[in-house]
Amino acid sequence: MVDNAVMEPDSITVYRLLVAHAAAAFAIHGGFILARPGWSRRLVEGSEGVSFYLIIGGIAAFYASLFLCLISPESVAAFSWPFSWWLFIPGCALLALQLLFMFAAHLSLGRSWSGSVFTYDGQELVTTGIYAHVSHPIYAGVVFWAAGALLTGHNALFLTLVPAAVGVVIRIRAEERHLQDRFGDAWTRHRKKTRTFL
Repeated sequence: MVDNAVMEPDSITVYRLLVAHAAAAFAIHGGFILARPGWSRRLVEGSEGVSFYLIIGGIAAFYASLFLCLISPESVAAFSWPFSWWLFIPGCALLALQLLFMFAAHLSLGRSWSGSVFTYDGQELVTTGIYAHVSHPIYAGVVFWAAGALLTGHNALFLTLVPAAVGVVIRIRAEERHLQDRFGDAWTRHRKKTRTFL
């Protein structure tokens, strides 16, 4: 008979997994952004509105929480709940889905990506690749990340990503209004054929 407790990863291993995931997400997102001409302008243009501050603030708070968990796991133990494979495995699946969605979205967007609710002259509506099925895959990834980190990390401190998920919902509404104004019927038809997240 196998003792299930022996098979469970310790907290530090789980936190390192979350660090590896965050590094992979940063590499994918950052790599695609830096490969585009004019990336700094498009990134700065995203720094408007409450959604931006919720997203950036939530992600920064998550990184701070994760750092605290790594350097002093005993000080955050009170915020943890018992490890469960029933939560850990779905959490890992959500984290993997986030990376997949981010990669596929950047691959489909190409030069159309912007850090803002913004379109440039001559830009076409992207309806291919993952965008043929999901309207907002990058934003969906943030929601998957928030849920996946909480389930995988089994620590309430990772609720710090919730503001980022709220910011995403606000940003989606603003972006959809912009896309409707910019692309009209083309956006309306596309939106009817796709899901917001999954």
